[in-house]
Amino acid sequence: MIAAAFGEVLKFPCSVKFRFIGENSGELHDNVRIFFTENLRLIPAEIAPGRISKNGRYLTLNVTVEVPSEDMMNTVYREGAKVPLVVHVL
Repeated sequence: MIAAAFGEVLKFPCSVKFRFIGENSGELHDNVRIFFTENLRLIPAEIAPGRISKNGRYLTLNVTVEVPSEDMMNTVYREGAKVPLVVHVL
């Protein structure tokens, strides 16, 4: 099965909820906030804590933000994974 491009299933601009999974550190929230508000300039970015892993090592942050285009959505996935302390972006 071939995956559809975001533009084929979403109408931009649209509100999208991303999940950032990273090391359970107080700096994770700040790093993700800076990524959205200063690096990408997607404001407001609503960041809410999610679940903590069973062993307490990882934390999920749920980020809801208005994404203006398919290119920006791809940028969030690609560049978001490079944010310090982030392990994965869903």
